[in-house]
Parts: sequence; structure tokens; C-alpha cells
Amino acid sequence: MHKVLFITSSLDRNGTETFIINVFRCIDREKYMFDFLLFTESINGYYNEVQKYGSKIYRLPARKDGLFKYKKKIKEFFELHSKEYTVIHWCGCSLTSILPIYYAYIFDIPIRIIHAHSSNVKGLHNRVLHCVNKMIISKIGTHFLACSQLAANFFFRGTRCYGKYLIIKNGIDLDKFQYNVLIRNKFRKELGLVDKFVIGHVGQFTKVKNHLFIIDIFVELLKREPSSVLLLIGVGEDLEKIKQKVIGLHLQDNVHFLGLREDVNRLLQTMDCFLFPSFYEGLPFALVEAQAAGLPAYTSTNVSREVNLTGNVHFFDLQNTAEEWAKKILLNKHIRNNVNDLIVRKGYSIRETVNKLINIYEGK
Repeated sequence: MHKVLFITSSLDRNGTETFIINVFRCIDREKYMFDFLLFTESINGYYNEVQKYGSKIYRLPARKDGLFKYKKKIKEFFELHSKEYTVIHWCGCSLTSILPIYYAYIFDIPIRIIHAHSSNVKGLHNRVLHCVNKMIISKIGTHFLACSQLAANFFFRGTRCYGKYLIIKNGIDLDKFQYNVLIRNKFRKELGLVDKFVIGHVGQFTKVKNHLFIIDIFVELLKREPSSVLLLIGVGEDLEKIKQKVIGLHLQDNVHFLGLREDVNRLLQTMDCFLFPSFYEGLPFALVEAQAAGLPAYTSTNVSREVNLTGNVHFFDLQNTAEEWAKKILLNKHIRNNVNDLIVRKGYSIRETVNKLINIYEGK
């Protein structure tokens, strides 16, 4: 059996973690055992699911809790457990800390994967650390992966591993998300959305997702289409700020905060369009899933064009006004297509993603 240690910040329902869990669900667990090294105390999201299948979950202090303690605990972990693993699969949104990969290198774990999942990082200090660590990773990693070309450029451009990276696409279980009018009608009725124009967003409530602008766009949509309803799925540090903005605009009857959900695939069926004006992304899972559900999607030009698998993703500059975004959205109000064949041909089936990872895990 191949034992793989995934290293990530948490098992919350974020894009990077969803990628990991999609692989976890699809891979042959009699041949591949996944354990997890995390840097948070959270037990939300996928935590219970991976425990149910016998995966070990290790927790270490985060870097923000003190660099000395962080370094000491990572070293101790690899001293105890390095012989158990043939593969370290590190998934991150920046290279602000590469100590886990460094110690995997020091303790000679054979396959050490650095997997890029974003195309930017907040804060000058973090950007400096990212740039410095870029110069080191070619020495301590063995395989270099990215979810998109933008993410690859952010992590690897200007380094010796730039010519060696592979794009590993954020594959999904397409059957789970395929547009189904019967499911759509059932859930719209249950949620009181019959005869509503439903706009949706899935993502953490953080600055990068640009929820403030989502509300601005929705205000303009509501002026032009009074039946409009906005579904916001997710949690995060900015949630209360966004709720207060909605209250201040007296939009409580039109904007629904749905929190963390395990039925995102069904909620996508209820929507009429998907809104995603992020400041930056790697290659967002949410947009792949929205397309699989047949939705027209509207995103910023800061998001990789690679995400447009079906022709249903429309890119707008964040310099455009909320009114201009709203007018564009209403032009495609009634478009809904079943496009899974297109997504399969673009390589975004989870089975294809897993097959590529298996080759890496087996050293092929």
C-alpha cells in the first residue's frame, strides 16, 4: 500500500480542501492510504468523513503561533513519522512557509509534491517570503503541480522547476453536478424559489472573494428584476460585515446566507446564474462545479481564462460598475445547458485527475 501524507491548512470546505477530498473519494483506498497534517484546530468541513475511513489526522501549531514552536513541532513530527510515508503531497495557496517540504527532504521521503492552488497572496511580508522560498523549492521538491497556468506562474516562474511542472486539473464528480430539471424544480419548491431569478455564489467570506461587490451587483439586479434572490454559501471572517451591509440596505428578504452546506450540488440546480467577482484565484472549483450544473457564470478578468470550459463563463473587469455587471447578467438570463461532455473533453473529470496523481505517487 502507498501511504500519502497530505499537508494543508485545514479540512474546511474550501477549494484546495475540496480538491483533496475529491481525490480521496475517488482513489482506491485499498491501494492508497491518505493521512493529513493540518495547522488548525478546526473540526469542520470534511474532518469527520476522512476519520470515518481510517485516515490519521495530525495537528501542529500554525506559523502565526510562533516560528520557533512551529519549526520545532514540524521537525519532531518528521522524526517520528517520516518512515511511514512514500509521498508527501503539500497543497498550498502560497510559498510563505515551506518547512514541511524542507523536513520531508531532510528525512528523505522519496516523493515530495509541491502543488500550487492560487495565483496571489495578501500582504507585503507574505509576498517577500513567497518570492524568497520560490528560489528554494527546486532543491527540496521532486514534483511540481499547479491547478492552472496562473498558479504555475505564481509559484514556479523564474525558478529551475518552471520547465518541470504539470497542470493537474481540479476534476470533479460530474454525475453529481449534472443539470437535472426534476431536481431543480423539487428544490426550488422546497426553498420557496419558484418564479424567482436566483443568483448564487459559493466561497469563503474573505476579502479575495469580493462579497461587498457581489452585494452591489445584486442591488442593481434587483432594480431591474424584482424577483431576484441571492444565495450566499459559505462562512468566513467577513461574514458579519456582509450581513451588516445587507441589513443596512434592507435586503434581508432577498439575500439568504446558507452557511456551510453539504448539498452544494443541489443548490446549484436551483440557481439561474453564478456570480464570482474574485480579486484573484488559482482555478476555482466553484466555477467548474457551476458549469457542470449548466449555469452561466460571471467572473472577474483576474480569474484564469482556463476555467472557461464550456463557453458559459463571462469575464468582466472589476473596474466596470455594478450596474454594468448587472446589465450583462440579465442579457443571458434564461440560458441553461447540459455541458458535461465538454467538461470531460477538457480533462476535468475526477477520474482523469486521479489517474495522473496515481502515476506520480507510484514514481512513474
